[in-house]
Amino acid sequence: MRAVLARPGSAAEQSRRAAEAVRVVAIGKTKLVSLLRQLYDAGHRCFGENYVQEFVTKAPQLPEDIRWHFVGHLQSNKVFCFRHSFVIWKKTSWNSGRCRGDAGPRRGGTAS
Repeated sequence: MRAVLARPGSAAEQSRRAAEAVRVVAIGKTKLVSLLRQLYDAGHRCFGENYVQEFVTKAPQLPEDIRWHFVGHLQSNKVFCFRHSFVIWKKTSWNSGRCRGDAGPRRGGTAS
């Protein structure tokens, strides 16, 4: 993990940006909760999913201080599934990602 986290910091320095301005989001697509927990236990706090159902099942099993990101298309009828604070990133082209929002209640309820 240290090697992975060192690369963005190094790239930030080369581009004359602050290393703190770069955020590494660990995308848990198809990964087991136990693997995400290992990464959390190693100190990482920024996680993401690109499938609503995976987010709904994994998020309640992990600590509340995780900063969640949703990457990809989110149908309006699935927004209710988010019971955590989250950032939604939608890929608008191959060259850019656009932040769509930062909202959502912290906890509670279930998705159907």
